[in-house]
Amino acid sequence: MSDPLRAYNGTMTRPPRRLVDALLPVAALATLSLWTARALLRVDQSWDTWMYHLPFAARLWGVVPEAEFGMPAYLEDRYDGVPLLGEWIQGLLLWASGRPETAALPALASLVLFVVFLRAFLQVPWALGLVALAAIPLVHVHATAGYVDLPSNLAFAGLVLMTYLLYVRPGFGTRRHLLLMALLAALAGNIKFQLVPLLPIPLALAGARLIWLARGDLGGALARAGGPVRVAAATALGLALVFAVPLKNLVAHGNPVYPIQMRVLGLTLAGPEVLPAEKAMASIRFVPVHLEDAPPAQRWLLSLLEVGVRPLTDPRRWTVDQFMPHGATGTMMGGYSAPYVVFSLLLLAYLVLRLRSREAWGALTVMLLASAVVAVVPQSHELRYTMFWMVVLVSLNLYLVGRLQASAPASRVNPRSVGLASLAVLALTVAVSRGAYLDPRPYPVERLVDQKVDKTILATIADGDHVCFSHEPWTFLYASHFHPPLRYALRERSRAEDCGGYRHLGLAKFGPD
Repeated sequence: MSDPLRAYNGTMTRPPRRLVDALLPVAALATLSLWTARALLRVDQSWDTWMYHLPFAARLWGVVPEAEFGMPAYLEDRYDGVPLLGEWIQGLLLWASGRPETAALPALASLVLFVVFLRAFLQVPWALGLVALAAIPLVHVHATAGYVDLPSNLAFAGLVLMTYLLYVRPGFGTRRHLLLMALLAALAGNIKFQLVPLLPIPLALAGARLIWLARGDLGGALARAGGPVRVAAATALGLALVFAVPLKNLVAHGNPVYPIQMRVLGLTLAGPEVLPAEKAMASIRFVPVHLEDAPPAQRWLLSLLEVGVRPLTDPRRWTVDQFMPHGATGTMMGGYSAPYVVFSLLLLAYLVLRLRSREAWGALTVMLLASAVVAVVPQSHELRYTMFWMVVLVSLNLYLVGRLQASAPASRVNPRSVGLASLAVLALTVAVSRGAYLDPRPYPVERLVDQKVDKTILATIADGDHVCFSHEPWTFLYASHFHPPLRYALRERSRAEDCGGYRHLGLAKFGPD
């Protein structure tokens, strides 16, 4: 005989549960739709997008050649030395569409592909993965920005996660897996310079694991892979592709990290530029003044916990580069959301203690190693350079939550509860930023040109002129590409003596307006 009370309770609890289960895909789809519209309709106005990402991209594809727009000397040095794959992809889109708005599409596409990666390799439902990643403020902000930090860090995060699986999942490490790992390493190394020194760590760990798995039958393993000569050649080719930019710089400049001047083991590798922390610029500080002498690990920890950053009531608490005015206590710091960081670390600790499995202990080891590394890198407090840390932490938690549900279906810590927590953090991120990074209202490049270009300066330029002028970061908008039918040559220079015969038009007010 059925229990009427139980039947009644069942009918009362099922609809709310179905409603809760529908919240995540609806929120994920809404977020992705708004991001897509924003990336297509709104041109990114972030500083570096116009300072060098778009100028690099346009030159690579001949959209705005060097003869039409000459960058400042230090940017020419960067163009000659830094990885440019991200800008090459942006340039392809610019060349194909003619629209600078498309500069944001590689970042958004990389995030979508990473969600697919989590579903394929870690069995994370797409909506849960998207919401949990979108809740990270720096990911949220960079998803529609013309920067290349997100694509490079997602590629590196994928490499770290696949290296993790190589250690914890029996049978992992097929030829397909290894090819994907090589592709991810090549993407990370050829998009962002800051990740190049970190790449040897997962690559060495992956190599060590493969050798360990082949112990006792190394000759047979090499034979099955095509023979030792073929394996050695493939490895050398793969490493050459991953480290193509440092190798090129070593040959061309005698310095693998050109244009950055570096001191290694008492040797000075010459370069025209120093690390941001060493720059003496009165108008910009890359390290909070009170932390200039603090060790990198201390700066990283304070940045992780967002100590000294703008309050939650400030809509600019989380921005693309976390820039704050000179003298601010939190300039270039924060960006992961301190509540989300604390929640994620506590969740990882709980999952490790609850599961006590190879996968759980492996996840803890990955995060401890990653923390030890990113805490001591140059500019450790600028979290956008090592965004993979938070991405990997969130991804491992989502994977382990799924493993916990498989072993203990009645656990209150499950994909549904973690999804709701992630949704709450996403709501906080959106609320603090006032929804600015989900705003899909059109803002075409023509409107940006109209607002940022000084018409009185432009009126002094005639067809065929050779002029020089500086209005950081908007100088690129003065290029003739944006002012047809005029055709003239423009060099970005702030001083007349640096113009090299070009007519100096002056210097606009320093800053974004």
